[in-house]
Amino acid sequence: MKTVLCWAEHLFAGLLCLFENEIIHRDIKPRNVLVTKDFVLKLGDFGCMKDLNATKPLNEAKTLRYASPEALGFFDGNHMV
Repeated sequence: MKTVLCWAEHLFAGLLCLFENEIIHRDIKPRNVLVTKDFVLKLGDFGCMKDLNATKPLNEAKTLRYASPEALGFFDGNHMV
């Protein structure tokens, strides 16, 4: 159980870092959560990420099964659209 709690902490710390830097990953799924040899979780595959401060759009590809409402355009950050 301790490992699961540590991994949850690693994952949420990574997501918090993205949030604080106004970045949306847009493709969080098991395949994109990596484990180091020291059992530290890392987020990978930022090919679909969206920088909220960017001036030009990025690739719109995403894995629909794991896409968030924000990534699919159903939520604008404050309410459902």
